[in-house]
Amino acid sequence: DRRSQAIPPKYQPLWFALEDEDRSDLYERIDRRVEQMLAEGLMAETERLWREGALAEGLPGARAIGYKECLPALLGEETVEEARARLSLATRHYAKRQLTWFCGHSHTPVYVDGEEGLREMSSLLAECERLSLAFLNQPSQSEAL
Repeated sequence: DRRSQAIPPKYQPLWFALEDEDRSDLYERIDRRVEQMLAEGLMAETERLWREGALAEGLPGARAIGYKECLPALLGEETVEEARARLSLATRHYAKRQLTWFCGHSHTPVYVDGEEGLREMSSLLAECERLSLAFLNQPSQSEAL
């Protein structure tokens, strides 16, 4: 609320974001991830959760990206290919909302090469750790005064 926004933050945040030079690269990665999730059993997981009642209307899981796109295919209301396309589109929209969210804040994220990070997650984590330590070792604004 407004009262909490008026209180200056006690700590300076450090945000990390994967950098994509080209939006089409991001969309290709999203499409590959959707294919991987489907190949690893997203439809079976959705069916299990639906049978257990976890995807009943009004529950948070029923609104989660992935389950809400797969359920119509499981119920015979659309094809798996249609579900796949809707899942890719919903994930793209979610990624766009994340990018827009970053733009609306005064703190600029530290961008890390997404392709390299996806090839080797440990290198991504090591780079984030290095940047975090550098951030923590800089003088604070109060020390600079």
